Amino acid sequence: PGFKRMQIVEASDDEDDEPAKPTTSPKAAEPFPEIKLEHSKAGVEKAKTEANTFFSQGKVEESVKWFSKGLWLVESKKVKDVPADLHSILHSNRAFAHIKLKKWAEAETDCSEALKVNPKNTKATYRRAMARYELGKHETALEDVEKVLKELPDPNSNKEAVELKEKISAQLKKKAPSPKAAASQPAPGFKRMQIVEASDDEEDDAPAPAKPTSPAKAPSPKADQPAPGFKRMQIVEASDDEDDEPAKPTTSPKAAEPFPEIKLELSKAGVEKAKTEANTLFSQGKVDDAVKWFSKGLWLVESKKVKDVPADLHSILHSNRAFAHIKLKKWAEAETDCSEALK
Repeated sequence: PGFKRMQIVEASDDEDDEPAKPTTSPKAAEPFPEIKLEHSKAGVEKAKTEANTFFSQGKVEESVKWFSKGLWLVESKKVKDVPADLHSILHSNRAFAHIKLKKWAEAETDCSEALKVNPKNTKATYRRAMARYELGKHETALEDVEKVLKELPDPNSNKEAVELKEKISAQLKKKAPSPKAAASQPAPGFKRMQIVEASDDEEDDAPAPAKPTSPAKAPSPKADQPAPGFKRMQIVEASDDEDDEPAKPTTSPKAAEPFPEIKLELSKAGVEKAKTEANTLFSQGKVDDAVKWFSKGLWLVESKKVKDVPADLHSILHSNRAFAHIKLKKWAEAETDCSEALK
């Protein structure tokens, strides 16, 4: 359940288009302060070495902390002379730890980050294929694993990738409808229905009277009788003044002020503060509180309390709140927010 495909909207240069990532965003507070490292390339190397050691000992959660601390040193610019391959390895190794913890979405994200830094990181490509397979993203998983097999053509080194490709291909075959079924398949989200018009004086299921002189025959269906498996339905067209869908609960211009305990200036600066506070709370793992602040900022905009808000900031508030809803597995709310952001 939930949605897999996402549309990415590029914000203006000075706006964040999603909440700060919890551990490695340059603006995030220092994670795991109990882990002390030199602010140097040697410190980053130590983070990687310690993390790998913990991983090999089965202390996977602890290894994630050390990989995250090393990434924070790099991505907060505390250390600037780190080679791209080391930066990429930190992400792909943390991805492997996430895979062991069955945190597939986090693993996919880390692999993508690793490949941004070093597109030749074959392990990251393979691990992303694993994560995407588990997330049900079989088409993109297949693309990744095929890329791995091109880079590792030797059968002695690609056995696991071959097995993964076979599993992905099997899932894609299950999903592929037969040509006949595809032709008659209703669109996703719809059910097949047969519309049968009843005459005014007929009942749907009145049996035909038996003829005493004829031998018993299988009854033929009436001309207006629905086919087996279908129900008779009446289609009623609503008048033009009826609402197609219910009113939105929180950010309608007429809605009462949400979360009155959150005080903000009725200004663009107040809206910016709502976004900043929400992103900070999100980065601290306080996702429910982040939703409250995003909602308060949206209320300022959509209730017209503040009128000089740029469209990109308005859109970002919706898309960031959608990301928080995703973390809370509130898929319908996330979809609605994304649609609002794209309007």
